[in-house]
Amino acid sequence: MANLKVNAKITAPESIDIQLVRADVMHVSSTFRVCFEVGLSITSTLAGYVLSLQEALPIHWVFLAVTVLATGAFLVLSVRKQNEAAVQN
Repeated sequence: MANLKVNAKITAPESIDIQLVRADVMHVSSTFRVCFEVGLSITSTLAGYVLSLQEALPIHWVFLAVTVLATGAFLVLSVRKQNEAAVQN
């Protein structure tokens, strides 16, 4: 193995703030985020389908409304759990 001598100067701040998070709550937030992304893709697909129809039935609008509400709920839950995960000093 080669032995190399390298002159290096390293500058760094005097202190670094590291935010601690609770892993269990952050895991729940990540799960809600994945559900939000899946809901967003389903909502986008359904919206494209409903808007491309000649005449959309009320059931189409009901499904679209349910997916929009579920996607919004998952987004709110993800943000709330992410804020809960931060450990306050």
